[in-house]
Amino acid sequence: SLMQRQHSVCLISELSCGRNGLDVLREADALGFDIPFIVLGSARERELDRKALHYGAADYLVKERLTAEELERAIRFSMERHRTTSALSRLAMFDDLTGLYNRSMFHELLRNAISRARRSSRRLTLMFLDLDRFKHVNDTLGHRYGDLLLKEVAKRIRSCLRESDMVCRLGGDEFTLILEGALSH
Repeated sequence: SLMQRQHSVCLISELSCGRNGLDVLREADALGFDIPFIVLGSARERELDRKALHYGAADYLVKERLTAEELERAIRFSMERHRTTSALSRLAMFDDLTGLYNRSMFHELLRNAISRARRSSRRLTLMFLDLDRFKHVNDTLGHRYGDLLLKEVAKRIRSCLRESDMVCRLGGDEFTLILEGALSH
């Protein structure tokens, strides 16, 4: 079943499970499904292809002209495009080395945290961390050991925080922590 979320790609027709294929697409999007959908439609439904793509379908295939090769190509293409899009989304939000949020996400996370703190009249703590003499580590031991040090620092910072706290790597040896609702003293 679709609810088990164990699929690499999903093929839906105009009528899937007794519902319109577009309704299935909208429902899947609302439930947060992150898999490519290929819609199988009829040549009679001239607008369905445009609507299906508008609602997030990866591809639209006409049943009457469908061949095994075309279906195989559509599946391969949809899965590859989905992998590429997911990788790009990850790069846009996370630091590749440490797995922490990156600089661009820091700005968004901070704006949202400030808004929540204002609405709820709760405290917000923002901390900047910079590793002293990190350049010396890179210069004497090499970038490989510098990277290992950054990964270990990220791991240790995360281990000290609550699940709701956010830690970001701004770049180099600079980190930020956003702590919402933190107690004073």
